[in-house]
Amino acid sequence: MRKLIGLLALALLCAMPAPAVAQIANVTSEWVDGDLYFYDKSKNEIFHIDAQNRKMVFPSGSNLDLDAATGILSVAAGEFSAADLAAGSVTPLKQGLGIRAGTALGAGDLVYLSSYNAADGVFIALIADADVAGGAAQYVATGTIANGATGTVYRSASVAMDTSTGAVGDPIYATITGTTTNTKSLSAPSGADDRTQIVGRVQTVAAGGTVLIDFEALAGETLITGTQIRDETIASADILNGTIADADTDGALTGAALAADTLVAGDIATGAVATAEILDGTILNEDVGAAAAIARSKLAEDALQAYGIPISEIRSDAGASLTAAETAGTFDITVGTNTIVANGEVTDNETEVSVAYFQFVLPPEYVAAGDVTIRMPSALIKTGAPTDNGSTLDIAVFEQSDAGAVGSDLSTTTPAATYAALDTWYNKDFVITAAGLVAGDVLNVKITSTVIDSEAGAGTIILNLAPPKVLVDIKG
Repeated sequence: MRKLIGLLALALLCAMPAPAVAQIANVTSEWVDGDLYFYDKSKNEIFHIDAQNRKMVFPSGSNLDLDAATGILSVAAGEFSAADLAAGSVTPLKQGLGIRAGTALGAGDLVYLSSYNAADGVFIALIADADVAGGAAQYVATGTIANGATGTVYRSASVAMDTSTGAVGDPIYATITGTTTNTKSLSAPSGADDRTQIVGRVQTVAAGGTVLIDFEALAGETLITGTQIRDETIASADILNGTIADADTDGALTGAALAADTLVAGDIATGAVATAEILDGTILNEDVGAAAAIARSKLAEDALQAYGIPISEIRSDAGASLTAAETAGTFDITVGTNTIVANGEVTDNETEVSVAYFQFVLPPEYVAAGDVTIRMPSALIKTGAPTDNGSTLDIAVFEQSDAGAVGSDLSTTTPAATYAALDTWYNKDFVITAAGLVAGDVLNVKITSTVIDSEAGAGTIILNLAPPKVLVDIKG
């Protein structure tokens, strides 16, 4: 205010021919007791400068009229009060804030107050950044301010910007770029942890257009998402009962996010939790009571779980238990040192076909029409130096009804297995057509080995079979 008064007085004094009395158009002035008075042509006082108290005094009926472009640099506390201002006589002005730049600032840059310089008594301003790790925009620079220099930033200003792709009134967003002269955009930032802050609106559309930045008018136009809230900034006590609905969590509220004992059975209405609202893996075994009656269909499915078939359950082609003696056309059983295997016929420069059977009942936990695979661990064991000429192992599988009838072979998708080397064990897997199969169905499995030795007198080949396995999809 004092600077404004001084400039006004200086202009008037320069136009006066003498310090005593001067005629300036419709204004006259005179010195009274060391103070300078100004009058209109009717000798009514306009104002006077009180030199002793260093102030400008306006009598009743006079007004100080400032246009919107004129700013008051500083006002001491108490110099203005509501009683000093006539209703409607003052238009609110956007006051600037003196700062020291913590980095180089360009005209139109959005800044935030990052720290305070105690020596200068001013805030330190840095470039704003929409990323939550940076500072939200608070002020705008209207001119360049060198790094470390002092300057003024404003809560509201009209600044230049390329608005050629926008329209009048479009929102202006703070960006995540964080570089000088590139802190505003017509597009909102899209990062998961970006702050969506509207800082202004388009005024004119052009490559050299203008935007009005106004942090006061747009203070409420910052969109906040969950990713923009720092950990532990909201405590449970800050959330009123009933203010978070199921739809508000979007499935993101897990058991780990709840404090122990904060949710009890009495808090959940009967039928309020549907299956779709329970994420996979969120209910653990220890969460289920010992007496809970959970339907098998609600359990997780385990794929291709193995059920072993003991060698003692394998029958000869005639349905008898396997014997230790070699028998034409079927398998026998060999008990070695802590081992039990089944064997086809010994083959010496010939082809021997051996057949055996076992039966398997699909268990109660089998998933209807779930995958079924029969695994045959086996090897061609040689004595001497025979020549394997395409020996194979194959199975056929038949579903048997309660009346003893069977349908067609269910093992048609996997061809007969061959062996890459002698004296080497392989898992030979056969995929079964499972359409229509249910728990309790009886499967009859026919095993056929065809061993071919084409080397006369040099040695023999025999097929060894370890306990087969039936792999099925189950629940429970």
